[in-house]
Amino acid sequence: MRLILFLSFLFIQSALFGQILDPVKWRYKMDHDGGRQYTLIFEAKIDEGWTVYSQYLEEDGPIPTSINFEPEDGFKKLGDAEELGAKKEGYDEFFGIDVTKYTSDQPFIIKQKIKVDKDTDLISGYLTYMACDKEKCLPPSDVDFRFEVGNEDVVVEGEVLENDDEESGMVDPVQWAFQIEKKKDKYILKYEADIEEGWTVYSQFSSDDGPIPTSINYETEGIVVIDNKEKGKSKKGPDPL
Repeated sequence: MRLILFLSFLFIQSALFGQILDPVKWRYKMDHDGGRQYTLIFEAKIDEGWTVYSQYLEEDGPIPTSINFEPEDGFKKLGDAEELGAKKEGYDEFFGIDVTKYTSDQPFIIKQKIKVDKDTDLISGYLTYMACDKEKCLPPSDVDFRFEVGNEDVVVEGEVLENDDEESGMVDPVQWAFQIEKKKDKYILKYEADIEEGWTVYSQFSSDDGPIPTSINYETEGIVVIDNKEKGKSKKGPDPL
């Protein structure tokens, strides 16, 4: 399916920055089934009014939930992943096809049974999912996971495994939020930056001999960018750096 995108690129100062949409919270654990067999369990708590799509969808629809292992060796899957939750099947007006999705009435749970090799002590990777409500869809998000094989029950909370800024010495003055909206046969992608006081982010339209400009890089084929706009408190002129 060919997607035609109208792009809005927004820079918003911290004082004016709105709420970042984060309607899905993931937790995950590993159950030891005996021997070298384990069950990986991924559980999503979905905010009211939002849905998350199944792993088992047609190619021309929304982005399905997927479990991606890195590396992919050291174990084997024992059958397909099982899904549990408040399942809703049928025609989706947003995408115009029949889909399977899960609502907020119950937690959305995925169970994947595996058997690990004798020398495997770690299973890691990331889960990809997309959340939508009746008016918009958020771009796909990734949730990192890490299981130490040998522990009978391992529970890790949170969306992404993050470093402690104070311990690592890394500075992170810009927080990004993403949103997608459908307008008839087009899609609007919005990227909003919450910039801490005293910091700046450079425009996409900076000259080649200056700082590295902000850029959006698409890996998916068949995308046509119709328009590209920036909004926010801009500052033009010589840069002392």
